[in-house]
Amino acid sequence: MDDSAQRWVQRLRDGEVPPTWRIVLVTSLVSVVGAFLLWELFVHPAVTQGIADASRRSGMLLLIPPVLVLTGPVVALMAWSSGRRDRRTLAHIRASGTEPALHLPVEKRALVTTEEFADPKPVVWTVDDAGLHGWSPGHERPVHELPWERIRSFALAETQERGRQRYWGIWVNTSRGHVVLVPRTTLCRPFGAGQAKLDALVQVLRSLRREIDRTSTARDTPPSAAARAPALTQHGDEHASSGPRDRGTPRWADGQWPPGSH
Repeated sequence: MDDSAQRWVQRLRDGEVPPTWRIVLVTSLVSVVGAFLLWELFVHPAVTQGIADASRRSGMLLLIPPVLVLTGPVVALMAWSSGRRDRRTLAHIRASGTEPALHLPVEKRALVTTEEFADPKPVVWTVDDAGLHGWSPGHERPVHELPWERIRSFALAETQERGRQRYWGIWVNTSRGHVVLVPRTTLCRPFGAGQAKLDALVQVLRSLRREIDRTSTARDTPPSAAARAPALTQHGDEHASSGPRDRGTPRWADGQWPPGSH
């Protein structure tokens, strides 16, 4: 995992909301470019007519300026709606007094599940030592729960699109079926996460699960068993070189990724 991915994951851990000026700047530039091209078409009617008469495909180019003009306000409205919804949800999470290890924003309309999940759909899932909790802006408490005892594994959800494999979400295999979460790029943004970020999130969830399992095992281990543990470990290390080792999976400890994991 590279540095940019680590910073992105850290922002999700902290529940950090990205600044809005970037998306405002981008949408404004898109609308300005569209308006300029549209103005050029009107002030140069001969050029516009030539493009329209050249061919049917070239005539489609005339649709680009109005599309750009409309894209800016539409994207800005989507970002505003998503930001307003996520900020209300984050306020409920913080007011509850919980300290999540991860905030996972998801697409509300894309929850696919065989679990008994009714409305409302979560817009943010949080992860802690109890499991996954789905939060909605209209409720002060989680609207859905996925305790660790029910979660078996995490994987990438895939589909075939025009003969090509496409990853589109996180497949959560549970004791009652499955849940597919479709993450967004970050909090207060309406855009879906790409394959690289989906893969990073699956690694993070698996690492959190292992860390929580180790903590639970250590907590449940009797003192007498803990006292015998060094001798057993030393005996096992004599044969450690003959067995496989998992060296490629990043470890999550104290909020930091160990050197060499990316």
